[in-house]
Order: sequence, then C-alpha cells, then structure tokens
Amino acid sequence: MPKFKIESQSKHSPQDTFQKIRGLLESDKDLRKMDSSYTCQFNETAMTGKAKGTKFEADMQVKAQGGGAVVTLDVSLPLMLTPLKGVVQSTIEKKLQHLLA
Repeated sequence: MPKFKIESQSKHSPQDTFQKIRGLLESDKDLRKMDSSYTCQFNETAMTGKAKGTKFEADMQVKAQGGGAVVTLDVSLPLMLTPLKGVVQSTIEKKLQHLLA
C-alpha cells in the first residue's frame, strides 16, 4: 500500500483543531466520494482518530505545539489507487489548510 504523511499547523487550540478535523473526516462530501463506505473512530482524550474504508485508511493525531496545534495524518492507499496518490494528497492538504486557517 502506498503511504504518505501530511502535517499541518493550526493556530487553534488542540481541542478545537481536533473537533475541526473530526468534522472533516466524518462528513466531508469529497472524502465520501472517494470511499463512501469508510467509518471513523475517535479517541477524544488522546486526540487521535482512524478512518478506514475499502479505498483508503487514515490515522489522525493532534498535538499541542506552541500556542496552537499540529495535525498529522498518515494515509494508506491500495495499490490500484497509486496513480491518484498526488490528487488525494493535494485534496487533503488543501482541505486542511482551509479548515485550519
């Protein structure tokens, strides 16, 4: 499985950042278009989460950093989606930048 990591800085508190990313993973229509069958599990205390479906898996972690937070997403794609890795990665990065700005 091809994997890639995305890190994004947030000026929001770790808790606010976690809730924003949680909302994105749970209800974003573009992500649902990529894999409508994925499900999410979250641990609010540890500020981690996992999205798992037939077309991708993503592990999310939010950590406090300075006056804000840093979000790390580790995404795995099946081999047949390798040609779309760049598109998937840039889509997620744009959504994170917009959400956390």
